[in-house]
Amino acid sequence: MNSPAALLLIISVLIPGTRPEQSVHQAIQGDQVRILTTWSHVIPDSAGIFYSPVSEHFRMRYEIDHANRSRQRWERYRGWVQTFYNGNLLARGWTDQCGRILGYLPVESHNDELIGRMNVLGRLIAAEWAKNNAVRIITSSDLQQWGALMRKADRGRDSDDPVPILEAFTQIEMEVHQRLSPLTRRFDRSSGAWRRSQ
Repeated sequence: MNSPAALLLIISVLIPGTRPEQSVHQAIQGDQVRILTTWSHVIPDSAGIFYSPVSEHFRMRYEIDHANRSRQRWERYRGWVQTFYNGNLLARGWTDQCGRILGYLPVESHNDELIGRMNVLGRLIAAEWAKNNAVRIITSSDLQQWGALMRKADRGRDSDDPVPILEAFTQIEMEVHQRLSPLTRRFDRSSGAWRRSQ
């Protein structure tokens, strides 16, 4: 009885105004977020090399999301992961975008830690963005806004100053983690899905 779901069920009974089913859903979602972020960090990356998507890495993330699985087949999900990384006629892919970010920075700012952060963040975004539109938390509009944020950080800065670019990237990292956090989401009983709190 020491699972997060059991603990939240007990707390919901003791605290007036909370619904047990909502607390259980929050605990389950919390476990999924921990799995997602842990999963992204433990995938080995080669030092200084951008990650290239491996289907097996994303299969587990697909399998644990029952709401998405009921709306989207694995092949479709996997295809959207590939599109995220490689791009299409409408948008550059993650790998190209990361290369552009490094291009904004002085060469001495390029380090394995930054590329590792890009790899982890890319996996987190891809795993969520590739889902069916009805259930995903990260949308194409979010990707466009984050791209605009990076371009804005590059405009008007000293070409030898990496700080605005690194700050913008960190801001995106923080927003992604916040979006995936169960504390910033609510369970929509009518659709049976988690939605971002407004």
